[in-house]
Amino acid sequence: MYQSENIFHATITTEQCSLRRQAAANAAGNQTGTLPFFRQLVFIIFLTPASFTSLLGQPGQPNRKRSDISLCKTQYLVLPPASYPGKEKIPFGRIELADYRFDTSKVGYNVHNRIDERIAVKGGLEKTLAGYLNNYFKNNLDTSSGKTLLIVLKRLWLQSGAIGQMLLSKEKDYPDLPYYLNKAPACLADIDVFAVSGAVYKALVRINHSFNMEEINTVDNLSALLLPFDSLLKKISLMDVDKVISQKKDFSLEDIRKNYENRFTIPVLTQGNLQRGVYLTFSDFKESKTSYPDFTYKIDRFSADVTIRQGQQSIIITDYWGFFDGKNLFVKPGHVPFKVIRQGHTFDFYGSLRGDTHDNTFDTYNGVQMRYTVSVVPLYPLQVDMDTGKVY
Repeated sequence: MYQSENIFHATITTEQCSLRRQAAANAAGNQTGTLPFFRQLVFIIFLTPASFTSLLGQPGQPNRKRSDISLCKTQYLVLPPASYPGKEKIPFGRIELADYRFDTSKVGYNVHNRIDERIAVKGGLEKTLAGYLNNYFKNNLDTSSGKTLLIVLKRLWLQSGAIGQMLLSKEKDYPDLPYYLNKAPACLADIDVFAVSGAVYKALVRINHSFNMEEINTVDNLSALLLPFDSLLKKISLMDVDKVISQKKDFSLEDIRKNYENRFTIPVLTQGNLQRGVYLTFSDFKESKTSYPDFTYKIDRFSADVTIRQGQQSIIITDYWGFFDGKNLFVKPGHVPFKVIRQGHTFDFYGSLRGDTHDNTFDTYNGVQMRYTVSVVPLYPLQVDMDTGKVY
Protein backbone atom coordinates (compact mmCIF):
# COMPACT_ATOMS: atom_id res chain seq x y z
CA MET A 1 0.00 0.00 0.00
CA TYR A 2 1.15 3.52 -0.51
CA GLN A 3 1.99 5.78 2.37
CA SER A 4 1.12 9.44 2.47
CA GLU A 5 3.96 11.48 0.97
CA ASN A 6 4.74 15.02 2.13
CA ILE A 7 6.90 17.65 0.45
CA PHE A 8 7.69 20.64 2.65
CA HIS A 9 8.67 23.90 1.01
CA ALA A 10 9.32 26.43 3.77
CA THR A 11 10.12 30.14 3.69
CA ILE A 12 11.62 31.95 6.71
CA THR A 13 11.14 35.71 7.19
CA THR A 14 11.78 37.96 10.19
CA GLU A 15 8.44 39.63 10.61
CA GLN A 16 8.98 39.05 14.34
CA CYS A 17 12.40 39.29 16.05
CA SER A 18 13.46 38.54 19.57
CA LEU A 19 13.91 41.34 22.06
CA ARG A 20 17.62 40.69 22.07
CA ARG A 21 17.90 41.27 18.32
CA GLN A 22 15.72 44.33 18.58
CA ALA A 23 17.99 45.79 21.23
CA ALA A 24 21.02 45.06 19.07
CA ALA A 25 19.37 46.77 16.12
CA ASN A 26 18.57 49.86 18.18
CA ALA A 27 22.13 50.00 19.49
CA ALA A 28 23.38 50.03 15.89
CA GLY A 29 21.25 53.06 15.14
CA ASN A 30 18.42 51.15 13.43
CA GLN A 31 15.18 52.63 14.80
CA THR A 32 12.87 50.34 12.86
CA GLY A 33 13.21 47.55 15.38
CA THR A 34 14.54 44.94 12.90
CA LEU A 35 17.97 44.31 11.44
CA PRO A 36 18.20 45.41 7.79
CA PHE A 37 20.08 42.23 6.92
CA PHE A 38 17.38 39.98 8.36
CA ARG A 39 14.60 42.12 6.88
CA GLN A 40 15.82 41.26 3.39
CA LEU A 41 16.99 37.71 4.02
CA VAL A 42 14.77 34.88 2.78
CA PHE A 43 15.71 31.22 3.09
CA ILE A 44 14.16 28.40 1.09
CA ILE A 45 14.37 25.24 3.15
CA PHE A 46 13.48 21.72 2.08
CA LEU A 47 12.59 19.54 5.01
CA THR A 48 12.06 15.83 5.27
CA PRO A 49 8.66 14.53 6.51
CA ALA A 50 10.31 13.34 9.71
CA SER A 51 11.34 16.91 10.51
CA PHE A 52 7.73 17.85 11.02
CA THR A 53 6.32 14.71 12.60
CA SER A 54 5.46 16.47 15.84
CA LEU A 55 4.08 19.53 14.08
CA LEU A 56 2.06 17.79 11.40
CA GLY A 57 0.83 14.59 13.03
CA GLN A 58 -2.62 15.29 11.69
CA PRO A 59 -5.56 13.11 10.62
CA GLY A 60 -5.26 11.99 7.01
CA GLN A 61 -1.52 11.31 7.33
CA PRO A 62 -1.28 7.53 7.83
CA ASN A 63 1.58 6.03 9.75
CA ARG A 64 3.10 2.70 8.76
CA LYS A 65 0.13 0.81 10.21
CA ARG A 66 -2.17 2.50 7.71
CA SER A 67 -0.58 0.64 4.80
CA ASP A 68 -2.77 -2.42 5.42
CA ILE A 69 -6.43 -1.98 6.31
CA SER A 70 -6.61 -5.55 7.64
CA LEU A 71 -4.48 -4.40 10.60
CA CYS A 72 -7.27 -2.18 11.93
CA LYS A 73 -8.44 -3.21 15.37
CA THR A 74 -12.12 -3.64 16.18
CA GLN A 75 -14.06 -1.32 18.45
CA TYR A 76 -17.43 -2.64 19.55
CA LEU A 77 -20.26 -0.17 19.61
CA VAL A 78 -21.53 0.52 23.12
CA LEU A 79 -25.31 0.16 23.38
CA PRO A 80 -26.42 1.69 26.70
CA PRO A 81 -30.13 1.52 27.57
CA ALA A 82 -32.06 4.43 26.06
CA SER A 83 -35.57 5.33 24.96
CA TYR A 84 -36.70 7.22 21.91
CA PRO A 85 -37.72 10.68 23.16
CA GLY A 86 -40.67 11.17 20.80
CA LYS A 87 -44.28 10.31 21.55
CA GLU A 88 -45.23 8.99 18.10
CA LYS A 89 -47.05 5.66 17.90
CA ILE A 90 -46.86 2.99 15.20
CA PRO A 91 -49.26 0.02 14.74
CA PHE A 92 -46.65 -2.70 15.16
CA GLY A 93 -46.01 -4.96 18.12
CA ARG A 94 -42.34 -5.66 17.50
CA ILE A 95 -39.39 -5.05 15.16
CA GLU A 96 -37.23 -7.55 13.29
CA LEU A 97 -34.07 -6.95 11.26
CA ALA A 98 -32.67 -8.79 8.24
CA ASP A 99 -29.09 -7.89 7.35
CA TYR A 100 -28.41 -8.10 3.60
CA ARG A 101 -25.54 -5.64 3.46
CA PHE A 102 -22.53 -6.51 1.31
CA ASP A 103 -20.39 -6.47 4.47
CA THR A 104 -22.09 -7.62 7.65
CA SER A 105 -18.92 -7.65 9.78
CA LYS A 106 -18.96 -3.95 10.71
CA VAL A 107 -20.84 -0.66 10.42
CA GLY A 108 -17.94 1.60 9.46
CA TYR A 109 -14.54 2.88 10.58
CA ASN A 110 -13.43 5.28 13.25
CA VAL A 111 -10.82 7.61 11.75
CA HIS A 112 -8.11 8.50 14.23
CA ASN A 113 -4.82 10.32 14.07
CA ARG A 114 -2.71 7.20 14.47
CA ILE A 115 -4.69 3.96 14.25
CA ASP A 116 -8.15 3.58 12.73
CA GLU A 117 -10.73 1.11 14.04
CA ARG A 118 -13.49 -1.01 12.61
CA ILE A 119 -16.84 -0.32 14.27
CA ALA A 120 -18.71 -3.54 14.97
CA VAL A 121 -21.65 -4.74 17.06
CA LYS A 122 -21.14 -7.67 19.43
CA GLY A 123 -23.35 -10.60 18.58
CA GLY A 124 -23.90 -9.30 15.05
CA LEU A 125 -25.95 -6.34 13.89
CA GLU A 126 -29.06 -8.29 12.89
CA LYS A 127 -29.75 -9.87 16.28
CA THR A 128 -28.26 -7.30 18.67
CA LEU A 129 -29.67 -4.18 17.03
CA ALA A 130 -33.12 -5.74 16.67
CA GLY A 131 -33.25 -6.34 20.44
CA TYR A 132 -31.98 -2.84 21.11
CA LEU A 133 -34.57 -1.21 18.82
CA ASN A 134 -37.43 -3.07 20.48
CA ASN A 135 -36.35 -1.65 23.84
CA TYR A 136 -35.54 1.78 22.41
CA PHE A 137 -39.00 2.10 20.84
CA LYS A 138 -40.92 0.22 23.55
CA ASN A 139 -43.07 3.26 24.31
CA ASN A 140 -43.89 3.75 20.63
CA LEU A 141 -44.90 0.21 19.69
CA ASP A 142 -48.45 -1.11 20.03
CA THR A 143 -48.13 -4.24 22.15
CA SER A 144 -51.69 -5.27 21.24
CA SER A 145 -50.87 -5.36 17.52
CA GLY A 146 -50.19 -8.64 15.78
CA LYS A 147 -48.13 -6.96 13.06
CA THR A 148 -44.35 -7.06 12.89
CA LEU A 149 -42.16 -4.42 11.30
CA LEU A 150 -39.40 -6.07 9.24
CA ILE A 151 -36.45 -3.80 8.42
CA VAL A 152 -34.19 -5.08 5.65
CA LEU A 153 -30.74 -3.50 5.74
CA LYS A 154 -29.04 -2.99 2.39
CA ARG A 155 -26.70 -0.32 3.68
CA LEU A 156 -26.06 0.96 7.19
CA TRP A 157 -22.68 2.64 7.38
CA LEU A 158 -21.12 5.15 9.75
CA GLN A 159 -18.98 7.51 7.70
CA SER A 160 -16.56 9.79 9.52
CA GLY A 161 -16.80 13.51 8.88
CA ALA A 162 -13.27 13.57 7.44
CA ILE A 163 -14.13 10.92 4.84
CA GLY A 164 -17.43 12.58 3.98
CA GLN A 165 -15.65 15.86 3.40
CA MET A 166 -13.04 14.18 1.20
CA LEU A 167 -15.70 12.49 -0.92
CA LEU A 168 -17.68 15.70 -1.20
CA SER A 169 -14.57 17.54 -2.34
CA LYS A 170 -14.59 15.59 -5.61
CA GLU A 171 -18.28 16.05 -6.29
CA LYS A 172 -18.37 19.80 -5.62
CA ASP A 173 -14.71 20.78 -5.99
CA TYR A 174 -14.41 21.66 -2.31
CA PRO A 175 -10.94 21.68 -0.73
CA ASP A 176 -9.97 18.29 0.62
CA LEU A 177 -8.56 19.58 3.94
CA PRO A 178 -6.89 16.32 4.99
CA TYR A 179 -5.58 17.93 8.19
CA TYR A 180 -9.03 18.90 9.40
CA LEU A 181 -10.78 16.15 11.30
CA ASN A 182 -14.51 16.68 11.29
CA LYS A 183 -15.55 14.33 14.08
CA ALA A 184 -19.28 14.35 13.34
CA PRO A 185 -20.14 11.07 11.56
CA ALA A 186 -22.92 10.57 9.06
CA CYS A 187 -25.04 7.45 8.75
CA LEU A 188 -25.57 6.19 5.20
CA ALA A 189 -28.74 4.13 5.09
CA ASP A 190 -30.58 2.16 2.44
CA ILE A 191 -33.34 0.09 4.01
CA ASP A 192 -36.53 -1.57 2.83
CA VAL A 193 -39.37 -1.96 5.30
CA PHE A 194 -42.16 -4.55 5.28
CA ALA A 195 -45.34 -4.96 7.28
CA VAL A 196 -45.70 -8.59 8.36
CA SER A 197 -49.01 -10.23 9.30
CA GLY A 198 -48.67 -13.93 9.93
CA ALA A 199 -46.79 -15.33 6.92
CA VAL A 200 -47.65 -12.43 4.61
CA TYR A 201 -45.08 -9.71 3.88
CA LYS A 202 -46.05 -6.41 2.24
CA ALA A 203 -43.70 -3.62 1.20
CA LEU A 204 -44.31 -0.51 3.30
CA VAL A 205 -41.62 2.10 2.74
CA ARG A 206 -38.00 2.59 1.69
CA ILE A 207 -35.43 4.95 3.17
CA ASN A 208 -32.31 5.78 1.17
CA HIS A 209 -30.59 8.77 2.71
CA SER A 210 -27.40 10.09 4.27
CA PHE A 211 -28.19 11.31 7.78
CA ASN A 212 -25.93 14.12 8.96
CA MET A 213 -25.04 14.28 12.64
CA GLU A 214 -24.34 18.00 12.49
CA GLU A 215 -28.08 18.56 12.34
CA ILE A 216 -28.50 17.30 15.92
CA ASN A 217 -25.21 18.65 17.30
CA THR A 218 -23.70 15.42 18.56
CA VAL A 219 -20.84 13.22 17.45
CA ASP A 220 -21.30 9.76 19.01
CA ASN A 221 -21.62 6.71 16.76
CA LEU A 222 -24.72 5.25 18.41
CA SER A 223 -26.73 8.44 17.92
CA ALA A 224 -25.66 8.46 14.28
CA LEU A 225 -26.62 4.82 13.82
CA LEU A 226 -30.10 5.44 15.26
CA LEU A 227 -30.92 8.38 12.98
CA PRO A 228 -32.40 6.27 10.14
CA PHE A 229 -34.61 4.39 12.61
CA ASP A 230 -35.76 7.59 14.31
CA SER A 231 -36.67 8.93 10.88
CA LEU A 232 -38.45 5.69 9.96
CA LEU A 233 -40.63 5.76 13.08
CA LYS A 234 -41.66 9.35 12.41
CA LYS A 235 -42.49 8.51 8.79
CA ILE A 236 -44.60 5.46 9.68
CA SER A 237 -46.43 7.34 12.44
CA LEU A 238 -47.80 9.70 9.77
CA MET A 239 -48.97 6.90 7.47
CA ASP A 240 -52.24 5.06 7.22
CA VAL A 241 -50.46 1.71 7.28
CA ASP A 242 -53.51 -0.46 6.52
CA LYS A 243 -54.42 1.68 3.52
CA VAL A 244 -50.87 1.64 2.15
CA ILE A 245 -50.34 -2.12 2.39
CA SER A 246 -53.83 -2.95 1.08
CA GLN A 247 -52.59 -2.01 -2.39
CA LYS A 248 -49.30 -3.93 -2.15
CA LYS A 249 -48.38 -7.38 -3.41
CA ASP A 250 -48.11 -10.28 -0.99
CA PHE A 251 -44.70 -11.86 -0.44
CA SER A 252 -43.57 -14.88 1.54
CA LEU A 253 -40.47 -15.09 3.69
CA GLU A 254 -38.85 -17.21 0.98
CA ASP A 255 -39.59 -14.51 -1.60
CA ILE A 256 -37.84 -11.99 0.62
CA ARG A 257 -34.79 -14.19 1.09
CA LYS A 258 -34.38 -15.00 -2.60
CA ASN A 259 -34.79 -11.39 -3.63
CA TYR A 260 -32.10 -10.02 -1.32
CA GLU A 261 -29.70 -12.94 -1.66
CA ASN A 262 -29.61 -12.15 -5.38
CA ARG A 263 -27.62 -9.05 -4.44
CA PHE A 264 -24.62 -11.30 -3.89
CA THR A 265 -24.82 -13.35 -7.11
CA ILE A 266 -22.40 -11.04 -8.91
CA PRO A 267 -19.88 -12.88 -11.15
CA VAL A 268 -16.84 -11.16 -9.66
CA LEU A 269 -17.96 -12.36 -6.22
CA THR A 270 -18.97 -15.88 -7.18
CA GLN A 271 -16.24 -16.86 -9.63
CA GLY A 272 -13.20 -18.49 -8.10
CA ASN A 273 -10.29 -16.74 -9.82
CA LEU A 274 -9.93 -13.28 -11.27
CA GLN A 275 -8.33 -12.86 -14.67
CA ARG A 276 -5.41 -10.51 -15.20
CA GLY A 277 -6.43 -7.33 -16.98
CA VAL A 278 -8.01 -3.90 -16.75
CA TYR A 279 -11.61 -3.24 -15.70
CA LEU A 280 -12.63 -0.32 -17.86
CA THR A 281 -15.93 0.23 -16.01
CA PHE A 282 -17.59 -0.89 -12.81
CA SER A 283 -19.98 -2.98 -14.90
CA ASP A 284 -16.98 -4.79 -16.36
CA PHE A 285 -15.73 -5.42 -12.84
CA LYS A 286 -19.05 -6.85 -11.65
CA GLU A 287 -19.16 -9.12 -14.69
CA SER A 288 -15.48 -10.07 -14.16
CA LYS A 289 -14.74 -8.84 -17.68
CA THR A 290 -11.14 -7.70 -18.19
CA SER A 291 -9.41 -6.00 -21.12
CA TYR A 292 -5.74 -5.70 -22.08
CA PRO A 293 -4.32 -8.70 -20.17
CA ASP A 294 -0.79 -7.66 -21.21
CA PHE A 295 -1.05 -4.26 -19.54
CA THR A 296 1.71 -2.89 -17.33
CA TYR A 297 1.53 -0.36 -14.54
CA LYS A 298 3.70 1.85 -12.40
CA ILE A 299 2.53 3.63 -9.26
CA ASP A 300 4.66 6.30 -7.63
CA ARG A 301 4.08 8.82 -4.87
CA PHE A 302 1.37 10.93 -6.49
CA SER A 303 0.44 9.31 -9.80
CA ALA A 304 -0.01 6.04 -11.64
CA ASP A 305 0.65 4.96 -15.22
CA VAL A 306 -1.36 2.08 -16.66
CA THR A 307 0.01 1.21 -20.09
CA ILE A 308 -1.70 -0.92 -22.75
CA ARG A 309 -0.58 -2.13 -26.16
CA GLN A 310 -2.48 -1.15 -29.29
CA GLY A 311 -0.68 -2.56 -32.28
CA GLN A 312 2.91 -1.43 -32.06
CA GLN A 313 2.09 1.46 -29.74
CA SER A 314 2.20 1.68 -25.96
CA ILE A 315 -0.57 3.95 -24.66
CA ILE A 316 -1.10 5.24 -21.14
CA ILE A 317 -4.78 5.13 -20.15
CA THR A 318 -6.45 7.05 -17.33
CA ASP A 319 -10.12 6.20 -17.89
CA TYR A 320 -10.56 2.87 -16.13
CA TRP A 321 -12.20 1.57 -12.92
CA GLY A 322 -9.53 -0.85 -11.70
CA PHE A 323 -7.26 -3.72 -12.61
CA PHE A 324 -6.01 -7.11 -11.47
CA ASP A 325 -2.29 -7.79 -11.90
CA GLY A 326 -2.54 -11.54 -11.39
CA LYS A 327 -1.99 -11.26 -7.66
CA ASN A 328 -3.56 -8.07 -6.29
CA LEU A 329 -6.75 -6.19 -7.10
CA PHE A 330 -6.65 -2.40 -7.45
CA VAL A 331 -9.50 0.09 -7.74
CA LYS A 332 -9.22 3.73 -8.79
CA PRO A 333 -11.69 5.92 -6.87
CA GLY A 334 -10.00 9.14 -7.99
CA HIS A 335 -6.71 9.78 -9.71
CA VAL A 336 -4.64 6.92 -8.25
CA PRO A 337 -5.44 3.18 -7.90
CA PHE A 338 -5.17 1.48 -4.51
CA LYS A 339 -4.84 -2.16 -3.53
CA VAL A 340 -7.99 -3.61 -1.96
CA ILE A 341 -8.88 -6.64 0.13
CA ARG A 342 -12.17 -8.51 0.08
CA GLN A 343 -14.50 -8.05 3.03
CA GLY A 344 -17.62 -10.18 2.81
CA HIS A 345 -19.20 -9.35 -0.53
CA THR A 346 -17.28 -6.13 -1.10
CA PHE A 347 -13.78 -4.64 -0.87
CA ASP A 348 -12.01 -2.36 1.63
CA PHE A 349 -8.85 -0.33 1.24
CA TYR A 350 -6.88 2.70 2.34
CA GLY A 351 -7.21 5.32 -0.34
CA SER A 352 -8.16 8.81 -1.40
CA LEU A 353 -9.92 10.55 -4.25
CA ARG A 354 -7.22 13.13 -4.77
CA GLY A 355 -4.16 14.80 -3.35
CA ASP A 356 -3.96 18.37 -2.20
CA THR A 357 -1.60 21.16 -1.16
CA HIS A 358 -1.89 23.33 1.93
CA ASP A 359 -0.15 26.53 2.92
CA ASN A 360 0.61 26.84 6.62
CA THR A 361 2.50 29.17 8.93
CA PHE A 362 3.83 28.90 12.46
CA ASP A 363 6.12 30.87 14.76
CA THR A 364 9.38 29.34 15.95
CA TYR A 365 10.60 29.64 19.53
CA ASN A 366 12.60 32.78 18.74
CA GLY A 367 9.76 34.61 17.00
CA VAL A 368 10.71 33.81 13.41
CA GLN A 369 7.69 33.03 11.24
CA MET A 370 7.91 30.02 8.93
CA ARG A 371 5.65 29.42 5.95
CA TYR A 372 5.48 26.02 4.29
CA THR A 373 3.46 24.22 1.66
CA VAL A 374 2.48 20.60 2.14
CA SER A 375 1.70 18.27 -0.77
CA VAL A 376 -0.12 15.21 0.50
CA VAL A 377 -2.23 12.25 -0.58
CA PRO A 378 -4.26 11.54 2.58
CA LEU A 379 -5.36 7.94 3.05
CA TYR A 380 -8.69 7.03 4.59
CA PRO A 381 -10.39 3.66 5.21
CA LEU A 382 -12.87 3.22 2.36
CA GLN A 383 -15.26 0.55 1.11
CA VAL A 384 -16.57 -0.12 -2.39
CA ASP A 385 -20.33 0.30 -2.82
CA MET A 386 -21.17 -2.79 -4.86
CA ASP A 387 -24.41 -1.21 -6.03
CA THR A 388 -22.81 1.84 -7.65
CA GLY A 389 -19.06 1.32 -7.84
CA LYS A 390 -18.43 4.43 -5.79
CA VAL A 391 -16.75 4.39 -2.37
CA TYR A 392 -17.78 5.46 1.11
